[in-house]
Amino acid sequence: MEANKLDMKNSKKPIIDKHGLCLNEYKNNNNNAKVYYDRAIGKSPEMEVSKAMAKFLKKKVKKDNKILDVGCATGHFYRSIKKKN
Repeated sequence: MEANKLDMKNSKKPIIDKHGLCLNEYKNNNNNAKVYYDRAIGKSPEMEVSKAMAKFLKKKVKKDNKILDVGCATGHFYRSIKKKN
């Protein structure tokens, strides 16, 4: 199934590509994107999982170490890690 052949904007059912990615997640749920963005910029509270990851990493990361947050969202994990370290 090719994404460009589908009407993703009007589809209510999730369209999953061959890699398991939901191609129309944000088309169907604008609130989802807003929640992620608001968390990333500090407008909404941190997720508990972000707090837990930051707490775990604080014990493992030394003062001059660098952390690479490779993700696919808006950076809410990065915000929590930066805040803790």
